[in-house]
Amino acid sequence: MAVAETLHKHPKRRLTAFANEISSLIEAAQAAGLNVVNSDEVLMVTEMSGHDVEEPRPTEGFAFQIERDNTHAYVSIHPVEDAEVVAASGHVSAVEGYAIFDRIITAPDFRRRGLGSLIMRALVSLALEHDVEEGLLIASVDGQQLYQSLGWTNLGNVVLFEGKQDA
Repeated sequence: MAVAETLHKHPKRRLTAFANEISSLIEAAQAAGLNVVNSDEVLMVTEMSGHDVEEPRPTEGFAFQIERDNTHAYVSIHPVEDAEVVAASGHVSAVEGYAIFDRIITAPDFRRRGLGSLIMRALVSLALEHDVEEGLLIASVDGQQLYQSLGWTNLGNVVLFEGKQDA
């Protein structure tokens, strides 16, 4: 398998694969000498037209910071009393009709306060400034319930592979 050879030659590279049924994919990759790094994430999708276009207001005691670069945006939420602390953050890029959401993170000390939802709503409002029809993201186990509550649908499983590391 050429992909396995490439991953073995370049151990810092990883392969992300998408499939509805992953057991045979994992079996084939392991037979080719690849390690499974992660197999519990899912690819999710949403129709962007069903989302609110207005940027949300931050929760009391928190402030947004928004950085834009053409079709890419980064949003972070910080406690007002300490702007250096990032409570939650995320990225979105508009690419050929898709809004690609990435690195949506809520710091452990700030979870269960609605900040993940706030980040997603802010990112969606920024994505909708562009001609996007669908949103895509890879959801961790922790994020899947949040995204489902926001109207996202599971498309299938995601597996991350790497070449076997020399001991």
